[in-house]
Amino acid sequence: MEGPVFLRRAWSRPQSLGELGGYGATLEIRAPYNPLHDDDSLPIANEVRNPGILVGISSDPGRGICLRFRDVLEPGDDHEIVLWPIGGFPEKYRAIDVVVHQDTEWRLPGLDYPVERFCVAVSYAGALIGAWWPDGVAQISLDDEHSALATAAMLRWIHAPIVAPAWLSAVRSFAHQYPAQTLAAWLHDAGLPDGLLHGAAPTDQWGAAVREIFAGWDPDPEAAHEVIQTLGAANADENRVSESLLILLRETPLLMGRVAKAWLGSSSESERRQSARSKRSLIERLQYLIADVPDESVSTFLLELWDQGELGSEPKSTPLAPFEKQHHEQNQQKELLDAASAAMGADSGYVESVIGKVLGPLDYDALDYRDQNNAETALNIQPFREVLGLRILGMLNKGA
Repeated sequence: MEGPVFLRRAWSRPQSLGELGGYGATLEIRAPYNPLHDDDSLPIANEVRNPGILVGISSDPGRGICLRFRDVLEPGDDHEIVLWPIGGFPEKYRAIDVVVHQDTEWRLPGLDYPVERFCVAVSYAGALIGAWWPDGVAQISLDDEHSALATAAMLRWIHAPIVAPAWLSAVRSFAHQYPAQTLAAWLHDAGLPDGLLHGAAPTDQWGAAVREIFAGWDPDPEAAHEVIQTLGAANADENRVSESLLILLRETPLLMGRVAKAWLGSSSESERRQSARSKRSLIERLQYLIADVPDESVSTFLLELWDQGELGSEPKSTPLAPFEKQHHEQNQQKELLDAASAAMGADSGYVESVIGKVLGPLDYDALDYRDQNNAETALNIQPFREVLGLRILGMLNKGA
């Protein structure tokens, strides 16, 4: 297990661990579900970091920065050195302009930076190929408020160990202070400085890291409104809320529920009475979108008659009645529940019990060790996230 992410079962012969996330989570051998105590495990590493092709860096006054690689690497036109003071804006240098190359080392004699306060990265055509970070971060101080989005984007791009013990508190404080900017950068690819780009698609470990950072954050109506406006900025007003909640649901349905709950209660009493119906309709549409419920359908009975040649013309689609949409959504929930059960290797009753533990509080932060572990691990399963999201929206719809 890398943090709450199940990698594979233990084996008896030496084998590669395979690809790890490297966001600072622990690496250990333990059962994925129902551990009784935090000592029911065999620790392998206190935290996992992913420096890529780098094996270390050093900085000597007057001699600049030295980067050490796993193998010999010739600096080319597309290589860049990225120096990032955490909370500020990155500085980029073309490697061939500043590097003195010797075997597996690059020396940068003209760049004299305190590496204990900087992240140092090597990119190729804008994509990260190696990074090195301070051991820990006490706090993230921004150059100005406008740099919050870029800071969040750089934390993701530079593969910072954001859930490592010496980083977690500072990153969590930053993310809770600037939730809209952080979520836009982490879930919606916003804010990355020009010339840099994200490489591979987000992994399960990245999703788990995002959920860990936002565990325990309970947005007020103003913060929820800002998150919705920021994540859905590219959409028209009527689609902004549903698009924002959908982005959240894909990775963190519990956070989606807390944001939606705060948004639903954001109006004055008179406005709440007037908008309750429209908000309920929006939540319902989002439920149907997730469950892939069509707006209209052709009667299967008429299709059978058409196939048998007993109708003179092909039957046309007709709008689904509300009860038909609800029936379709309930069937989809059952299919997602079965898929989650299969992926988790558990029966549907167990999956329902995990859902029940988090559905009320919309969080797992206050649960006991076993229930929190079960929820964190289950949330790495996409069908589980989707069925949980549908349950949350259904609960909110009833209370809207």
